[in-house]
Amino acid sequence: MTILNDSVTPRFCVAEIKVTYQEDRSIKRERVTSSRDAFYMFRQHWTDQINRLEEFYILCLNRANEVVGIYLVSTGGTAATYVDAKVIFQVALGCHSSSIILAHNHPSGNMSPSAQDKELTKKFREIGRLLDCVVLDHLILGPDQDRYFSFADEGI
Repeated sequence: MTILNDSVTPRFCVAEIKVTYQEDRSIKRERVTSSRDAFYMFRQHWTDQINRLEEFYILCLNRANEVVGIYLVSTGGTAATYVDAKVIFQVALGCHSSSIILAHNHPSGNMSPSAQDKELTKKFREIGRLLDCVVLDHLILGPDQDRYFSFADEGI
């Protein structure tokens, strides 16, 4: 039997984790009902690097498909960017998202998804399924103002 007294000195120093999400209820939440809605939402937040550097964003949605937030996951080079699933789902779950929409750009203007794009989408859909945070779509945006590719619209 082990007896601890009140003046126990801690044996381990462990960092305390604090995750915050500041919701602004004064803002009317936009509802996403189509890939075009998502495209316009992403497009208005995309940086001016869209024709130079590849970037990856997520759009976080609640159960009513209202936008909870948008997050820039990564910025890469001219032909690729690194995307970490842990970062994506940490953000999505941290703001209590029920679903997310992925988006990245192709600075080249080629709207066709690469094999890596397809594999990444498949992987994230599986992770989302396990975490009860559905990946609804993955958009590829081009440098032109009104061009995009939707995995969901194409049945991929």
